[in-house]
Amino acid sequence: MGHAAKVLFSDTCHDANMLYWSGISVTDPFLAIEYQNRRIAIISTLERDRLRQHSHFDDIFTWEDYLSPKETSLPIFQKIGRVLSLFQKKENIALWHIPSHFPSAALVALQQQNLLFEIQENPFLPERVIKKEREIAELRQAAKITSEAMESTRQILAQCQIASNNTLLFEGLPVTSEFLRSHIELFCFQKGALAENTIASCGPQSAFPHEEGSWIIRAQSFIVIDIFPRLKSSGYFGDMTRTYIKGTPSPQQEKIYSSVLEAHRQSVLRVCAGASAEEIHDHNVAFFEEQGFPTRITRDSCTGFIHSTGHGVGLDIHEEPRLFHGAGRLSKDMVITIEPGLYYPDGGVRIEDTLLVHEKDGEKLTQGTYDWIL
Repeated sequence: MGHAAKVLFSDTCHDANMLYWSGISVTDPFLAIEYQNRRIAIISTLERDRLRQHSHFDDIFTWEDYLSPKETSLPIFQKIGRVLSLFQKKENIALWHIPSHFPSAALVALQQQNLLFEIQENPFLPERVIKKEREIAELRQAAKITSEAMESTRQILAQCQIASNNTLLFEGLPVTSEFLRSHIELFCFQKGALAENTIASCGPQSAFPHEEGSWIIRAQSFIVIDIFPRLKSSGYFGDMTRTYIKGTPSPQQEKIYSSVLEAHRQSVLRVCAGASAEEIHDHNVAFFEEQGFPTRITRDSCTGFIHSTGHGVGLDIHEEPRLFHGAGRLSKDMVITIEPGLYYPDGGVRIEDTLLVHEKDGEKLTQGTYDWIL
């Protein structure tokens, strides 16, 4: 009976699974196979020696190791089909496992070679869910940079003056979402991380969880700062969100913020190996209902607690596990976020930290004050 093998065709910049296998950055797509606890790469001669010295692969081959001179001139996807066909015969492969994002042209190449394949849903590499010691060290560093970037941004907002029209002024100039994002991105870059799609939203824009924000930051409105930079050296992410207000909040704003903060606090206390991710999330849903903040999702609007309580963090910013309905139990050395939030037309509040799951508790990797009135 033949073996099953996993196959990827991608680069490490766009595929965290390939980066996990490789351990180094490879900007051009290449072929990688895992079978019988061994991982091999088939790559151009340009990259062969570098991967032999620095990657995690057990064996490195070039296209020329498998194909004739005539075949090496074929289009790349035809070469993939031919190599996998030869590899299948040599290693007695009965079934190829491919990810859901496998390139369609490569899939056609498998079909043309009459190779049996099965699409494997996420997580394609379930071992990524439990972080190894070296990964935890990288995630600690990413969280440290994230925390420092957040504190630097908080200090800017704290130093702002409020103009007569409620515009925030920093060193005499109006503060915009674009200014805050540029500050965060430059700060992270200088620390060794890339911060992209950073969220710095204010007022009604903060009612949308993934709205990056644009134009003027104003006083008396919620200001959501969500920073999730990626280490340039290894690709691991940090993730942290804080919500601030400059000026005096209204009683309703205070109630919303205190409810989210309490949900965050209670969720953090529930994190440990064996805890039900679903129960952590469902507790927040019930808690917000009790506080007078039910979730309402209709065809016209979404208000209240409209997303999951958290997610895994690693080489992807959003990966397994999910803290949502139907989720399973947490395990030691998972790295997750806790990020409850409430969202209404005039603004939203989200508070997020990244945690490492221990046997009896969760360790906050991101560090920062919850003082929100600046």
